[in-house]
Amino acid sequence: MTPIFASNRLDWASAIGLFIINFGQLDLDVQNFLETNLSPEEFARFKDRHFRDRVERIREHVHQPGFPVEKRDEFEKLVLRLEPIREIRNHIAHGLMHMALAEDLKTWTLTLSLPRDMDGSNSPEARHLTFAELLKVSTDLTNLTDDFKKWDGNWVTDVDIRF
Repeated sequence: MTPIFASNRLDWASAIGLFIINFGQLDLDVQNFLETNLSPEEFARFKDRHFRDRVERIREHVHQPGFPVEKRDEFEKLVLRLEPIREIRNHIAHGLMHMALAEDLKTWTLTLSLPRDMDGSNSPEARHLTFAELLKVSTDLTNLTDDFKKWDGNWVTDVDIRF
C-alpha cells in the first residue's frame, strides 16, 4: 500500500500524522471485514467497540469450525505483528507527548506517556521513540495493512493513488 502522503519530506509532526492516518486505514479494514462476515445485528453491536475488541471478534470468527486452518494461522501471525503497533498508536492517541534529547545529548526522542503517568518521562510504561524508530513502525504498519488486505482477499492491492 502506498501511504496516502509522500514521505520524502517528513518531520516529526507529519510522521505522527501519517502514522495515525495509516492506522485509521487498518481500523477501517478491520471494520469492513466484520461488516462483510457478521450478521447485520451482530455487526451493529461490534462496530462501535474498541479496536482490540473488534480484532478479538475476528479471532473468534477464524476459530469457527470450517474456517481454513492456514488462514487462521496467518491471522494469528498478523495479530502478533499488530500488538506493538497498536500499543504505540494508543500512546499517541491517548497519551502525552514531549520531545527530549536522549542520553547521548544528540538524538531527539519523542516520549509518549499515558495520562496516568503524568510526568511520564521516567515511567516504565513511557515509550521513547527516535525519528528512525517512528518511521520503522510506520513502515511496519503499512506492511501489516497490506498483509491484512491480502489475507482478507476482498481488496484490490497495488493501486497507487497520488495527490
